[in-house]
Amino acid sequence: MEYKNKIISIFLVTASCIVITYYFIIVLEKGTVYTHLFYIPIILASLWWGRKGIYVSVFLSILLLLNHLFLRTHVLWINDIGRVLIFCIVGFFVGTLSERKNHVENKLKEYSERLEEKVDERTKEIKHLNLVLRAIRKVNQLIIKERDRDTLIQGACDNLIKTRGFYNAWIVLLDETHKVVRTAEAGLDKDFTPMAEQLKRGKLPHCIQRALKQSDVVVIKDPLSICTDCVMVEKCSPNTGAMTVRLECGGKIYGVLYATVPADFIINKEEQILFKEMGGDIAFGLYSIEGEEKHKRLEQQREKARKEAEFYADVLAHDVGNINQITMGYLYLLQIAKDEETKKKNVEGIKKSIMNSKRLAESIKTLKIIKDTKIEKFDLNESIERSLEEIKSYFNKEIEVKLDIDKHYYVKANDFLDRVFFNILENSVEHTFKDKVTIDIKTEEKDGFCNVHIHDNGLGISKEKKKDILENLETLSKRTGMGFYLIKKILERFNGKFDIMDAKKGTEIVVSIPVMR
Repeated sequence: MEYKNKIISIFLVTASCIVITYYFIIVLEKGTVYTHLFYIPIILASLWWGRKGIYVSVFLSILLLLNHLFLRTHVLWINDIGRVLIFCIVGFFVGTLSERKNHVENKLKEYSERLEEKVDERTKEIKHLNLVLRAIRKVNQLIIKERDRDTLIQGACDNLIKTRGFYNAWIVLLDETHKVVRTAEAGLDKDFTPMAEQLKRGKLPHCIQRALKQSDVVVIKDPLSICTDCVMVEKCSPNTGAMTVRLECGGKIYGVLYATVPADFIINKEEQILFKEMGGDIAFGLYSIEGEEKHKRLEQQREKARKEAEFYADVLAHDVGNINQITMGYLYLLQIAKDEETKKKNVEGIKKSIMNSKRLAESIKTLKIIKDTKIEKFDLNESIERSLEEIKSYFNKEIEVKLDIDKHYYVKANDFLDRVFFNILENSVEHTFKDKVTIDIKTEEKDGFCNVHIHDNGLGISKEKKKDILENLETLSKRTGMGFYLIKKILERFNGKFDIMDAKKGTEIVVSIPVMR
């Protein structure tokens, strides 16, 4: 429409020039032609169409020369030829300047459009980077206050998505053998299930394998065409890129961080630097949690060692005091004894006290080493028989044992099981103030455990002391000795236990030990 209007305008102006020329020469019969009016269409055409506008100059020049040839023969040729040259020169230069002006304007417009595009791109990048920075800030805040691994990695994934800087994100934590121990995701929900199942099977996707081998970010510009064998490829959208970076701190690799972002941003170096920094921050959080856990374990070990030392000191003070008191009693009786038989009994008593002192030292040693002993397939029946032989030789009493062993048992234990049976049998004999000690031993298998019932005809155990033994054994041992405490610790090493049953007469103790086939 604009072009058409320009054509009409030039036509009208040119026609006006023709009419004026005709009017002055034919009507008024004057030889003068006002050629300065010709410059109007010449300049307009040159401004609008550049050097193509010179056609108007040529047309008017021809018109002027024809007018001279047929109507103005009395005018000198040189004058009209000069005008013609000026018409062409003006048209050429104005057209040239117009084209250059248009060219410059087009270039400026092009540059302006490019600049606007660049500004739009950078604006989008800056907005995205600000979102990423906001996510990093939130992750750092989470690292400062969070002391649970699962909550930390899940919170990190959630923050990456909530800021809208990433489409989805997931974190995989690995052990030293690159076995998956924990996963967290955001933005995928049930769509992450196939990947989670694959990771549980120990199959790491290609991007994770690459990330574990290099410290830089693994960039995948087009997962749809590159990761064709990945179970997550169907969840990727067009124009989406992926980044993976390993979580490394203190020389240890804790796992990997994976996220998808718009493909336009993934080639941005600043984006990759920030993503790597984010992975480093998460790794530092995991490193801090690990350090605090180690510190806590050390503190717990120190506290446990302190309590053990106090316990041993209290027990030793009690047991050694009793042994010394008994030994001093026998020594006094030995001094005042007159016949050889009495002296012999007192000497035997002193020997027994010395043996008790030796056994006390062995008990302390057992408590220190039992947790590091090896568990093996152990013959339960032979252990009971050895303990019975030892208890009979240890006491100068008549001891009758009734065995009801239903079958041959092999259990998860070691040589310290003999000590368990000996201590129980020793308590039975010591607390039976009768000429004849009767002990019934019965075995049964239940729920994968061999239950050994040991029932004596002694004084029995009161309900109050039974409760103390089962619930406050450590405190009780400081007052009564470490017999039951040692039994408990040995059985715990075998994943076993003991219980005190209600009995009408005497005491019944049940020892439960896992059976080994």
